[in-house]
Amino acid sequence: MQTSETFIKSLTAILLLALLLALGTGCAPTPVIEGEQLQQRLAQAEKDQDPEGMACALLGASKQTQGRQRAELQMQAMEVLIDASLFEKLPEYAQQVDTQTIWPDIAPYRAQLIRAATAFANGETTQPLQDARNLPLPQESAVEKRRLIILAAIYEHRGDWVDAARQYSLLADKLDDGTPAAEKNQAAIWNALSKATNPEIQNRLTQTRDGIFAGWLELSLLFPNRQSQIPAWSQGNPNHPAVRSGFLQLL
Repeated sequence: MQTSETFIKSLTAILLLALLLALGTGCAPTPVIEGEQLQQRLAQAEKDQDPEGMACALLGASKQTQGRQRAELQMQAMEVLIDASLFEKLPEYAQQVDTQTIWPDIAPYRAQLIRAATAFANGETTQPLQDARNLPLPQESAVEKRRLIILAAIYEHRGDWVDAARQYSLLADKLDDGTPAAEKNQAAIWNALSKATNPEIQNRLTQTRDGIFAGWLELSLLFPNRQSQIPAWSQGNPNHPAVRSGFLQLL
């Protein structure tokens, strides 16, 4: 049996190969490239930040391994797509993986979320929602983040806009302020609330104990007919993400 150090080194080597494969066509293996050209391609792969390309690369690299390494790479391929909200790609990739049966033995909660996301991508909502909501907490940050992404997508699909906004609001705590991901997430909060009715928003406002989310709800109620009250709201909530990040200036 491999030691953990040996496994990590082997997995690292495979992931480096995966970066190379991401620059190839589809999931087809590309010739091994060494030296300066290798470094150039690795740098380009990081610069491009292409989630589908990375997922394809991980899947392609998995075909050169067996057992736990193969399963881990295939799980990562699916997770890359989920983290990028590329749910429409999951059925295609799910048909190409062949280690699903051992995923629960390796990482049961990660496997549970992949299963939920894939079922959602195939048109189901009830069971995927239950699987994501029933995940024991706390989890490691990446898993909790993935759970929120899945929940938000399901709620949006169901037209539960306030619940979707709530997931995005929670997701904000796991994103670095000022990054494109954080800015995109704030837009997702706002877009979801803009599709909810005022009674729905007001009802949730009376129930929530989350000050940050309550702020988003209050702010959404000021648009479009009470915008004159926004400066006062902003002064009263100087530490709210919408104020601190400059999001209000975009409205």
